[in-house]
Amino acid sequence: MSEADAAVNVQFDAQGLVPVVAQDTDTEEVLMLAYANREAISRTAETGFAHYYSRSREAVWRKGETSGHVQRVGEIRIDCDGDAILYTVSQAGGACHTGYKTCFYRTVEGVESAEDIESAGSADGIGEEIGTTEDGSTAGTGTSADTDGTDEDGSGTDGGNGIKRTDTDATALTVATRVVDDRVFDPEAVYE
Repeated sequence: MSEADAAVNVQFDAQGLVPVVAQDTDTEEVLMLAYANREAISRTAETGFAHYYSRSREAVWRKGETSGHVQRVGEIRIDCDGDAILYTVSQAGGACHTGYKTCFYRTVEGVESAEDIESAGSADGIGEEIGTTEDGSTAGTGTSADTDGTDEDGSGTDGGNGIKRTDTDATALTVATRVVDDRVFDPEAVYE
């Protein structure tokens, strides 16, 4: 048995969970991110249907048990570190409870793609916008933030690109988004 074929231990977090990405088998589009515990992964392997762990309900659930939008699992993959799982799935209906095919139906505004940056010149231009000041801190251009990185209301911005952090919650980040997908079902008709 080669190293690549060796058994890998799933690295669960302190709550006994591991992140699971569901990816469409045919299109390779990422459909959703959820969490699974040992039982959810075992049920997925036993039944061929995607099972996850609901952190809010504190219970294992089968994707589509309410909506009928099940995920038939083709493969269960584990990443190189053993700390993330990938289900390749055939999705019936939409994966997102909001009615979209994928939970990733919004794009963050103000993010330039590598292709856009390269066509505008070179990626080296990034260093011209964000540099180091005499005191060793970083400085950027095009920001409405004060010199300490915060606006008047105490929140921070990132160069005016629509990404904003709030000091009231270190885990929160507000981003400007745009919907880039169409709904595939009416969530109010499914989840009464």
